[in-house]
Amino acid sequence: MTDSPLTPLIRTEKLDVVLGGVPILTGIDFDILPGEVHAITGENGAGKSTLAKVIAGIYQPAGGSLFLDGQMISIKSPGDAIHRGIALIHQEPLIFPDLDVASNIFVGRLPKKGPIADHAEAARRTNEILTELGANFDAKAEVGRLSIAQQQMVELATAMSEDARVWIFDETTASLTPKEVAELFKIIRRLKEKGCAIAIVTHHLNQVFEIADRITVLRDGRKVAEKQTAEVDHRQLVNLMVGRDISHERMPRSNQPLPDPYLVLQDLTGPGYHNVSLNVRRTEIVGIAGLVGAGRTEVARSLFGITHATDGAILVDGQTVRVANPCHAQSIGFALVPEDRQKHALFPDLSIQFNTSANILRESSKAGWINSKATKSKSLAILESFRTVFKHLEQPIRQLSGGNQQKTIIGRWLLAEPDFLILDEPTRGVDVGARREVHQFLRDQAESGKAVLVISSDLPELLTLTDRIYVMRQGTIVGEVQTESATEESLMALAFGGSA
Repeated sequence: MTDSPLTPLIRTEKLDVVLGGVPILTGIDFDILPGEVHAITGENGAGKSTLAKVIAGIYQPAGGSLFLDGQMISIKSPGDAIHRGIALIHQEPLIFPDLDVASNIFVGRLPKKGPIADHAEAARRTNEILTELGANFDAKAEVGRLSIAQQQMVELATAMSEDARVWIFDETTASLTPKEVAELFKIIRRLKEKGCAIAIVTHHLNQVFEIADRITVLRDGRKVAEKQTAEVDHRQLVNLMVGRDISHERMPRSNQPLPDPYLVLQDLTGPGYHNVSLNVRRTEIVGIAGLVGAGRTEVARSLFGITHATDGAILVDGQTVRVANPCHAQSIGFALVPEDRQKHALFPDLSIQFNTSANILRESSKAGWINSKATKSKSLAILESFRTVFKHLEQPIRQLSGGNQQKTIIGRWLLAEPDFLILDEPTRGVDVGARREVHQFLRDQAESGKAVLVISSDLPELLTLTDRIYVMRQGTIVGEVQTESATEESLMALAFGGSA
């Protein structure tokens, strides 16, 4: 006698999604079994997050069917999805920052003692769930003061309080440290043991192989493969995602002699860092590695005039400069692609064209009138050079995938023709194919005579892209290595306090 096959907890059949008159998903068959982790992978714009949002009731399908426990259903809204036991955990946590944890978890549904809200019972239930999750904070903590990982745990606790059985993690690990990812995966494994159905949307293929039982690959809005994780290796999965072979070897460098340093920092000290000394030459890409909180982003912010150094010196082409503010930074040829594009780089409700051309509007204007034809032409050219996926330039940029938003931001700065590019986590949320394109574009910029500084927590990225790497720890430089002789192990040893 053989075991009968499990019925998927959630299943889509020939699912079509059309947004703004544009087909986004076509004919998608997808399911998640009880006690399974099913990864959804693909390039930026492939439709991964769209599929997640249909299951979570955020988008409505234009065609096809959706089944829960074998029964055809229609999910009308996110609230309807939650009521049916479907939880979506976002990359950017959806929280009420000024409220405490218990109020976030039970917002709109506080337990009551008669007609009165029972805050004590809400706190008790919250602490019970937080203990199960292994949280290091309690029900009374103000959510806005928690880390991203802790805020995501609040979302997890909310879903657990609503007895979620289907869990969808949409790029949830993108902003987490390796330690935080490991803690999240412990929670996912516990959910799996309870028989929950779990989908993860991610660009991090190492995480796919660590946590997923099955993999679905989307490309251009269509399903191109479904595999048991044990059936494929990393290279095969990459090729399925992009439809072409991708090399992960170190990028070739030119043999031209290096000029004198363009940028020199001498014992620079400021908020979050101290005694930082480094240099960057034109035609080279220099990386900064280090753990979260090591001071890397803080140095970038001071270089761009967002904060100010209190001691030390910044020299550009041998001349001391004091960067007064971001406008001054741009005027002397500096550009910054920030770590958090949502907060510090995007105009989410404005068009792709505006977001791409924002830094050249003044030079494209005459007598107060913007030359829209010129800005459109330049925007289109730079976006196409990055293979950015979009339908038309008037689309709001919020409709693009995270990776295509990042390409737009990098393109915006390149249109301004800077001499010095500072990029903080330049390929966070960018898929493997687009990542290679961004790397090649940055290498081309360096070869054309620009100086490039890349801050990244992704050590393979630094080893692929850069010429030299500085390592920061506790706010200062603790080592400098030539990339050709560096390894992940040697960089991590420096970051943790050992020797390379």
